[in-house]
Amino acid sequence: MNRLILIGNGFDLAHGLKTSYKDFILWYVKSCFEKAHKDKNYEDRLITITSTNYVYNNPEHRSRWVNDYLSTIEHPKRKNKVTWSGWNGDNRKLDMSPFKIDYKSNLLEPLLSRCNVSNWVDIESEYYELLKDVLELNDEEVKQPQLIELNESLAFIISQLEIYLTNLAPTPFIEEYDQIFSSKIRAADLYPKRSDTTLIPTQTYVLNFNYTNTSQQYIDKLGSPSGSTAILNYIHGKLKDTVNELIFGFGDEIDQAYKKMEDDSKVKGYFDYIKSFWYLRTDNYRSLVNFLDLDDYQVYVLGHSCGLSDRTMLQMIFEHPKCRSIKIYYHERNGVDNFVSLTHEISRHFTDKGLMRKKILSKRRSERMPQHDDQHSDISG
Repeated sequence: MNRLILIGNGFDLAHGLKTSYKDFILWYVKSCFEKAHKDKNYEDRLITITSTNYVYNNPEHRSRWVNDYLSTIEHPKRKNKVTWSGWNGDNRKLDMSPFKIDYKSNLLEPLLSRCNVSNWVDIESEYYELLKDVLELNDEEVKQPQLIELNESLAFIISQLEIYLTNLAPTPFIEEYDQIFSSKIRAADLYPKRSDTTLIPTQTYVLNFNYTNTSQQYIDKLGSPSGSTAILNYIHGKLKDTVNELIFGFGDEIDQAYKKMEDDSKVKGYFDYIKSFWYLRTDNYRSLVNFLDLDDYQVYVLGHSCGLSDRTMLQMIFEHPKCRSIKIYYHERNGVDNFVSLTHEISRHFTDKGLMRKKILSKRRSERMPQHDDQHSDISG
């Protein structure tokens, strides 16, 4: 009997890493504005920013202006129509802004408009929605350049994301996660139920959907005299690894639009950021398939949203005949948790809903995800 642990962005967040979409986009945008302030203008693949005569030399004032500016972006087509609240309560039109902003990419503005509500999967979903918009265009001569622009924009975002994540602080070691990784499997949690009381996993397979190495410190401690082994698979790539590059995009081959993209052979580039094709660049996907076919396994969900951007892979994992149960570790703060919403997301990956209800453990048998600020944790070196 084996164990498969799905590691998602919530796992990094639980360790205090600022890996949320909001943290990343704020870092990127603020750095753009700071460069524009310093050099009078800034331009990259996504945006052009030019300083105006209204200069804010105070960094705190500039930061507040950027925050207020971002909070007013409500719709992708609403360009440069923003008001700004000053410290005296007055409203100043954007013509008194310290910067003139021009969006060069169709991808950036909708991402900014979702800055306060998006989680990690929404960047990929927003990209896929724009991809489908290109698909629905009638003029093939317009389709190709728009598709190229969209893909180049996403490529630039990925490059900025890697820079951001590479410079994050070291992660703490949380004792409770060490206990989770090394815990035994309860026979009562399996479907169908086994006669054993508890089982030591023969193999613990950690499928890391993150690009960071937060889970590595727990893998290093696994392995025991019982012969249990541990494998860490960076299925979506690893920071600063040219062999295992970052995989970022969409992975739902079941969506109806996917078939239309396959049929639209005159336009090239629809599949440039479809995850399935990136999986073929390494042996990581094959390693996962071999593990799934090897023996019965229980799934732990640790910080993964189980959204549709990973639908193809998650459906294979959850509906596999050797998958014996799915245990959710949910986020809970001040009495509010996301257990129910996670069950909704997981259910999307099942064609057999009856089987889904048999495999997902009840909330009573599930557990809350430990958080870095629950108590003091040692910082790893």
